[in-house]
Amino acid sequence: VIAFVRQSFLDAQLQHTVALRAAKNAAVRPQYDPALDALQPALEGRLPVAFEANAAREILRALAMPQEFKLDPVISGAREADQVSADLKARNARVIYNVNYPTRSGALAPEADESISVLRERANAPKVPAALDKAGVLFAFSATGVREPRDFVRNVARAVREGLPAE
Repeated sequence: VIAFVRQSFLDAQLQHTVALRAAKNAAVRPQYDPALDALQPALEGRLPVAFEANAAREILRALAMPQEFKLDPVISGAREADQVSADLKARNARVIYNVNYPTRSGALAPEADESISVLRERANAPKVPAALDKAGVLFAFSATGVREPRDFVRNVARAVREGLPAE
């Protein structure tokens, strides 16, 4: 996915360069793709680009692209953003943190074991906003996947109990 997105930005840069050259020479008729033209505001820094990334390694990969193309990054999802908060701050990236915290699957038997990574992710989810705030990373909350409005409020309250300042 990262390679495809990167190639799209490269193609958009090329299309823009060729169009500028064609404007000087009317005999040249470059190929035109409106989808690539739609990326121009992002390449010019006039429009932020959102990257869906949850794992720390995905977030770091997503942050490499804005450096290469001088994009204005927003990381959405950001389940492990606390692990890379210094990188997010250094690149002035904003975060849209999803407060639809992971829960134990209802399909699992009550006595079934879960992996330590799943348990750690579930325990850590409400702590991420406090880590982002402490690092000075600008963030907002998303309710994607939250079924009831009260669950959104309850999950944000859990983040406050885990260290996020109430204000």
